[in-house]
Amino acid sequence: MLRALRSSFLVLFTAGSLSSCNYEDVEVRGISNFGVEKMDAKGVTLNAKVNVYNPNGYDFKITSGDADIVFNKKLEGTATLLETIKVKANSEESVDAKVRVNFKNGSFAMIPAAIQAIQSEKFDIDVKGKIKAKSFLISKEIDFDYKQP
Repeated sequence: MLRALRSSFLVLFTAGSLSSCNYEDVEVRGISNFGVEKMDAKGVTLNAKVNVYNPNGYDFKITSGDADIVFNKKLEGTATLLETIKVKANSEESVDAKVRVNFKNGSFAMIPAAIQAIQSEKFDIDVKGKIKAKSFLISKEIDFDYKQP
């Protein structure tokens, strides 16, 4: 389950790089310090350091992001980016990413499914949604659909 949530971070950054034809692809080169900040009856708050390479000559921000999380072909919840992510021009740096995941039936209901997925190492996850990327005065909503069979 944590592996799948890490992928959500990757999707948010990759989708941000696709907001215009003139943008060069932004690369996510790694995720570290991934952890659960808070867990309650409705879901979890996650944070991670994401190593991002931006070859473009301008800074950009990911100002918002929302996604549906489908686990083994069943809608299990939603993910929301909690804080704006800033990426500097012509840089490779680690940025902080914070996401809230609210599960449809609460986080405790997901425990059996997560344990089963970890034990079998076989599960499907689909994270589908939108992010809003902004550079200077230009902003654009970008759809993304990340699938991990």
